[in-house]
This record gives sequence, C-alpha cells and structure tokens, in this order.
Amino acid sequence: MPYDVLSHSPPGHQGRALRFDDDRELIPGNLAALGYRVAIVTASPPAYASTLIDLLNIDLERLRAGGSDTKEAKLRKLADYWGIDPADMCYVGDRYQPSNSEDSDAADAAGCEFIPAEDIDIFRRFPRITTNTSNHDTASRSTPDSSSGDRIPCPNRDCPNTASATLVRLGFHCPFCRTRFSTRPNARAVRTTGGRRAAESFRGLKDDPGRQDRRELQKQFLIAVPQMFRDCVIDRDLSEGRFQFPPWLLSRSEIRLDRELRTLAMKAAARLFPPLADRDGVHVDSLVPYRDEHKALMQKLKDFGTKAGGSGPEVHQSLGYFIALALAGHLSHDVVQDFGDEPHGVAVIPVPSHDLTEAHPGQFSLRLAARVAKFMEAKLLPVLNHGTGLSDISFNQGHGLFPENTWLEGFLEIDDYDGIYRILLDDQYTAGRSMKAAKESLAEDGWTVEKAMTWSQSMRHDEHKPSGCFLRAELGLSWNNCFCSYSADHRQ
Repeated sequence: MPYDVLSHSPPGHQGRALRFDDDRELIPGNLAALGYRVAIVTASPPAYASTLIDLLNIDLERLRAGGSDTKEAKLRKLADYWGIDPADMCYVGDRYQPSNSEDSDAADAAGCEFIPAEDIDIFRRFPRITTNTSNHDTASRSTPDSSSGDRIPCPNRDCPNTASATLVRLGFHCPFCRTRFSTRPNARAVRTTGGRRAAESFRGLKDDPGRQDRRELQKQFLIAVPQMFRDCVIDRDLSEGRFQFPPWLLSRSEIRLDRELRTLAMKAAARLFPPLADRDGVHVDSLVPYRDEHKALMQKLKDFGTKAGGSGPEVHQSLGYFIALALAGHLSHDVVQDFGDEPHGVAVIPVPSHDLTEAHPGQFSLRLAARVAKFMEAKLLPVLNHGTGLSDISFNQGHGLFPENTWLEGFLEIDDYDGIYRILLDDQYTAGRSMKAAKESLAEDGWTVEKAMTWSQSMRHDEHKPSGCFLRAELGLSWNNCFCSYSADHRQ
C-alpha cells in the first residue's frame, strides 16, 4: 500500500530515506536525456508504484504495474509500443536466485537483455544516441526551412489553422472555417513566432531526444511554449500515474540538477495553466476547474471517493509533480514582481491535512506545499493544525503541524520568522471553508496572508481549454504525433 512508503517519507523529505546512496534513481532520467526509452515494469499495484516512483523522483515514459499480464507480456508490449526489437531492450531486475528467478526468466522469455540491479552502474557508461551531430543548429533535421515567413493564426479563435503571410496579403479564406484572413496587422501574429519555435523544438526533441544540442532546444521550448499547446505537450495517463513533461522532452532528473532548466520549467508550466478569472467573493487564485479531466486527475491522485469519505488509501502521488511545478511558477512570478529576484522571508503555509493513517496516507496539501516550497527555494511553514472537522483549523503556537515534525525540510521556527511574504496553499477550493478558517486562524495571531492559491476550484469551467491540435497548426496537417486528443497517435 502507498502508506508503507509514505510513512517512511515525511512531507518535506520527498523520499530521502528511501533513496540510494549512489543516486541511481537519476539513471532513468539521464538515459532519457541521452536518447534512450525508459519504462518501469513491476508486479506492484499501480498506486504503490506511482507513489514510490514519485518519492524517488524517477523518470519514466511508461509504467506497466500490477494487472494480470506477466512481466514477459509487459516487456513484449513495451517493445511493440516503441517499435523496437526486444533484443534491444535491457531489463533491470533482481539477480537470479534459485528460489526467485522471475525477473531474469521474464527477460529471457521476452528476448531482452537482463541486467541485475546491483550492476545498474553500467548504464552510467552508456553512450549518447543521436542522429543530429550539430552543436548549433537547433532546428529538427526533418524540418524544412519555411519559405513563407511567419504564419498568421486564423482570425477565428476557435480554429487552430494558420496561413502564410503571403496568403494573408491576398485575402485568403481559411479552408477549415471559411473565415477571411485580414490584411490588417494582427496582434496574434506576434505570438505565432514563439509558437513555431516551441513546436519545432518539441518535434526536434521527440525525433532525436539525445541530440547534442538538447539543452539549447529545451530552453527554446520552455521559453516559447504558449498556453494553447497545453494538451499537445503534456503526457497524461492516469492509469500509469503520468502527468508530466515526457522525459524525452525534459526529465525530472534534469529539473532536479539544473537550476536554470528548473526555473524555465516552472515558468512554462505556469504559462500552460494560467489562473482562472477572478470570481466575486473568492480571494483565492486557482488554475483549473474541479471538473472533467481535472476532476478525474484529482480523484485518481487522492483516491477521492465520496465527499464524506475524503481521500482514500490508493493514492497516486506521481500525479502531483506537475501540479507543484505550475503552482511554483506562478508564485515565484508573484514574489519576484513584488520583491525582486532574490526575495527573503518568503514562506509557504499549507492548509493542513489530517494525520497520516493507513486509510488516509496522502497528506497531499502538506506534501504539495513542501514540494512547491522546494521548487521556489522558499521556507515551508506548517503552523496550522487540523482538527476532526473539515474546517476545524487552528494556529499552532508550538513547532508546526505536529510536535514530532521537526524533520520538515526547510522548517522555520515561528519565533524566528521575520518574513514579509506569506503564501497560503491548498490543493482544492470547494466552498472555501478550510481556506477561510486557515486565514482567520493566522489573522487571530497577527499573521497576514499575501497570497492564497489552490490548484483546482469547484463550480468553475475550463476557460483555457485548447480547441484543437495547435502543434499541427504550426507544423502542418501531416503532424499527428503529440499528446492531445486530436492527434491520430494519441495514446497509441
């Protein structure tokens, strides 16, 4: 059960007690950056696998966990999915023992190379796979130079089509919606250059993730990617615990080790999920509505059933990583706007979760705040207690959420706190009772909240949902290889 690993990894430690002494959890992400495909095959249930993978911060393109398929069948299906010979796959598992040869037997039956886990260090010596030998040309080799200049988006905002500047000057009618392109200067045309750059960077990395100019292309993508690309570039599969930039585009290992890429990734994630419009009487910023695919994600992440029952035991923690990345991007922007590039005294205050139990192990609001604070390089300040009721929240005069929680990474004693910017953070805003109670508890002790934010909010609709495959609009009608539902290769 997820409880088994979450109980050994308190919020703020993010799997530190579970990690390996030799940082081998970074190897899958490093391999993805070299051009290799990475997946996890395990007999463990999906919720447990998702949560452990998240705590260890391991990259994956596919997670084949649990289910009725044997490991051999899972390996064969991965080879088919990637279109490769099983002989070109390496399966890392437990070393052959007379009483337990399941992993080595599965690799042998599937036709894969078997590597015992204790020999995993060999992957650190694997060479880069690339078909692009240039260190400077950041355009995909399959991308022809455009002879028509910048492309102009269709004036119909619900249409993803674009046209060349030449056709627009001739009064071209869109072949999809029949809207006439105007020769008048179009403010939207300014944005298409960045969109084109992001689209070609995405295609370049997908075609050749191990290319020598990978980091340059990643920066180009992260700086330029527009909001309308959201569904095209985010890898989302709830059954496999995936809500992420795919590792061939940007791995968790790279985000962890490269501060510049981490900052750009936060900004890009925030751009893909802009805040919902202000609502009368609600002084909380949220990024998505609690409905449709966003509701499904939260329900899977928290194993959320009935409102009375709350979250359940089968949490999928890996689904929360990108949520934290987007929230951190927005909050960092707000702090920098108000206080400059190096603000001091910034603290993230979580709306408290209930105590850790086997039935409710997730503590997602606290873990989310801890991860956001780590991304922002801010302090985590858990100064609120949660009672038995939904809005039973009080200020803690002691040392944080629980007396024993001095292990919280970045924990700041209340008496030492002299910050000027306090952020109150929760995962979901429903009727606002918990957020209101948290603000009131802080105010009673003389604490003001500069910013309150959640990922999702009830009784809203998705104001920013893309209406088509915008990568296809930039790359041409033959493009069908992204993550949006309009792509022919979607979830192939």
